[in-house]
Amino acid sequence: MAAIPKQDIVFKKLFGSKGSEKILQDFLEYILEMKINSVNLDLSTELLPDFYEGKNSRVDVRAELSDGSQVNIEMQTDKRGFSEKRCLQYWSKIYSNSMEKSQAYSTLKRTICIWIVDDTIYDEIKEFETTWKMKEDKLGITGHFNEIEIHIIELKKFRETDIIEPKKKDFWLWFIDYTDMKKVEMACMDNERIREARAQLDKITSDKALMNEIIRQEMYEMDQIMRQQNIEKMATEKGMQEGLEKGMEKGMQKGMQKGLAEGEKNKQLEIAKKMKEMQIDVDTIVKATGLEKEEIEKL
Repeated sequence: MAAIPKQDIVFKKLFGSKGSEKILQDFLEYILEMKINSVNLDLSTELLPDFYEGKNSRVDVRAELSDGSQVNIEMQTDKRGFSEKRCLQYWSKIYSNSMEKSQAYSTLKRTICIWIVDDTIYDEIKEFETTWKMKEDKLGITGHFNEIEIHIIELKKFRETDIIEPKKKDFWLWFIDYTDMKKVEMACMDNERIREARAQLDKITSDKALMNEIIRQEMYEMDQIMRQQNIEKMATEKGMQEGLEKGMEKGMQKGMQKGLAEGEKNKQLEIAKKMKEMQIDVDTIVKATGLEKEEIEKL
């Protein structure tokens, strides 16, 4: 088994460990399409006191750029690890954590979240990369609430995109995706930092202890997915059973109501019949029973 950049531990080692600042800086420059003078890694990736799905929220890679912007990068091998609410929770926590209690709100910096998902998230969008920012709903005005910026990269769409003239960004994504080795080799030939990342990847593969940890994590994640699938299956079955029981109960209630209504109607018909036998005029019978005139005349 060889390490691949998309694996959680491997991704953190390549982009979020001490000594990987230059690799991360080069990657971010091309993904964000901006010049970055320096990158300061935050090696404490645990977000407290918030919890997500019963465990502490942990980010894959977190760094501060030279202009003070906060960046969070998440690598997910399955779209079940991504949700817009989870993305916003991470963004809001990092944004608020960037301000000390003694500081003013004006010191808060732009917070950028980058989610790389080895799947398809938005079926209605053709592009493999989307950037989400704020704009005014009715007038379409932009330029406000500039602190929020979220990038979502869908690797499954990226693999299916026919790229004629690759950009620097595409080379990095070819390397992270690591499915077409010819493209990976092209990326390494084009970019010195990608070559460095490739060398680090080879070191990870040769580290037996680390590879065993990667295998254990993958088995754990697979177990969690199976557990979640079983929970969803049980919830679906329970919902179907409850729906059936409620449907039967509702049907019985409806039947009883219908039976009572028919019984009341028959009772009024009997009364109308007796009144008619007593030669009481039809209009009086209508008022007394609430029946239609046509119904009474048919008796």
